[in-house]
Amino acid sequence: MQKFKRYSFLFLAILIVAAIVHFYNKAADGFSLRQIQSSLKNNPSNELAAPTDYTREDLRKILSQPFYYIGKGAQCYAFASEDGKYVIKFFKHKHLRPLTWLNYLPIPSAFQPFCTKKIEKREKRIRDLFASYKLAFEEMRDETGLIYVHLNRRPDLLKSVQIVDKLGMKHTILVDHYEYILQKRAVQVLDALPRGAFSEDEFRSKLHQLCQVILQRCEKGIKDRDPAVLRNMAFCLAEPRAVYIDTGAFCKDSSMTSEKVARKDVVLRLKELRIWAKNNNPQLIQVIDSVVQEYDDDACLANNT
Repeated sequence: MQKFKRYSFLFLAILIVAAIVHFYNKAADGFSLRQIQSSLKNNPSNELAAPTDYTREDLRKILSQPFYYIGKGAQCYAFASEDGKYVIKFFKHKHLRPLTWLNYLPIPSAFQPFCTKKIEKREKRIRDLFASYKLAFEEMRDETGLIYVHLNRRPDLLKSVQIVDKLGMKHTILVDHYEYILQKRAVQVLDALPRGAFSEDEFRSKLHQLCQVILQRCEKGIKDRDPAVLRNMAFCLAEPRAVYIDTGAFCKDSSMTSEKVARKDVVLRLKELRIWAKNNNPQLIQVIDSVVQEYDDDACLANNT
């Protein structure tokens, strides 16, 4: 009986600890320093030149202020600067840790191809993700608002930064020890869309800003593999223009320079926006359709309901 009580108490203690960890992670939105700590090796192909518009002192000055947690995406945790002008994003390494440890398990030979495929898939994900951020920084800085991209953990800035998580806990870290990006802050498309009465001219202007940045990407022969507009694009706070805030799905594709392909890409992006409008603010549809017609004379989105 005593043995049974001991095991019951141990089991209950484990359940309590597990519940505390679960609710803490949920309250913190899954963020912890461990989640942004990397085990990746520095890769020479990820090296980037220092940003031309910002000196190291400028970057250190930006990072001298606290950054507060504002949310997460599929790839990063994001923190906004105290002055509201910048966002620093740290990669979520839960999905980036190499799976090479699978090679050391006593796995039957029949399952080896499966393990090899898993390892190669993870390696490709890392390679494509970092290549996309490098491409965006080198060729689309204006279209993305990128200020600085740090893909190899090397002593570039020798600067500590304070980040404040969702629970209000402060963490002071040496940024050189992490992979991260620094970007101008912008308002996501969904947050910038009108919900009630709106100015048709102002809304049309925002749509044209979105179309323009999409065309600029295409002109540079860059494809965005993620068609989501509401999640990946935004409007700058400091100036009237649209930017890509998620730059993790870019790749070189010369076919994008074709005017026909580029216009089709614009229509594809606006289609998601129209679906949102149909479900949330139908009065926007007429304006969206009129802008679509500028890029596709055969588009009949209004009938696809």
